[in-house]
Amino acid sequence: MFLLYITVHIPLGMYSCTVTRCGVVSLWRKQIKHEESKIQAEIVKAFQKAGVFIFSVPNEAAGGNQIRQGQMITMGLKPGVSDLVAFIPGRGVTFIEVKTPTGKQSPAQVRFQERCKDFGVEYHLVRSVKEATELI
Repeated sequence: MFLLYITVHIPLGMYSCTVTRCGVVSLWRKQIKHEESKIQAEIVKAFQKAGVFIFSVPNEAAGGNQIRQGQMITMGLKPGVSDLVAFIPGRGVTFIEVKTPTGKQSPAQVRFQERCKDFGVEYHLVRSVKEATELI
């Protein structure tokens, strides 16, 4: 006797899901993250071309691995910290959160934005390369 396992990946617009013989296994927002990643990469490219020092914060480096996430938090990773940090002439250190046109901040991201405001540090939520480059 052997078991037959069938797995089907179904894209559902901004969501994706994996279905097995037993039913839906997972549903996630993969496409949104991909779109945000594309916007972020283009922003980094534009800033570097303009001579602005910019770097990313590896918020998603641990993925779904709870052990790795725990290690990274121990080493200083903070949930909600912006995607990018730029040293912009005339502005100083600027935190930049990248979202798609319909993307929403998580509660941790809103708290980080409020913390930046409390400390007088620039924080910008951008939804396109054009919005980001207007900061330069």
